[in-house]
Amino acid sequence: SIYGMSVTDIVREETEYIDDEWKSTPQNIEEEISNYNSSRNRTLYYAWGIWVTAYARRNLWSAIFALKEDYIYADTDSVKYFNKEKHAAYFEEYNVDVTNKLLTMAKHQKLDPKLLSPKTVEGIEKPMGVWEWEGDYTHFKTLGAKRYLTKTGDYYSLTVAGLPKSAGMKYLKEQGEND
Repeated sequence: SIYGMSVTDIVREETEYIDDEWKSTPQNIEEEISNYNSSRNRTLYYAWGIWVTAYARRNLWSAIFALKEDYIYADTDSVKYFNKEKHAAYFEEYNVDVTNKLLTMAKHQKLDPKLLSPKTVEGIEKPMGVWEWEGDYTHFKTLGAKRYLTKTGDYYSLTVAGLPKSAGMKYLKEQGEND
């Protein structure tokens, strides 16, 4: 989310609806960037987006290197691997380290530490920045980045970037019934 907030396009065409027609006007890039950078309302800096992704990539590679030959798949914020017990210490140590860093930041910024663990609509706390176990799979199939199917017992789950999980599974079931 911080990446998205950092790198949202700060120079956009101005679009107006005039006389039953949409019209777009290009903006002066240097002027718009200067206005953005000097604004007192700006909370983030566009270039920080580079460091957000670099830090996230560093954390992801840290896990991949720790997993070694047990590594199977990774995307932006998750890894799939064999031998959970063998690698439990890495993930525990990582999560403690990240949590301590976040608590130190919250104290420095005088923020309520509870903000670091927002709750889902079901009331389940989800600590930020930590690796969480998604479960054991009996089957895992990927077609590339952010496209994979998992099976746990008799339950299948489909992940396809940009597609709600339920819609993808509904489509597969319908296609399977039609064939």
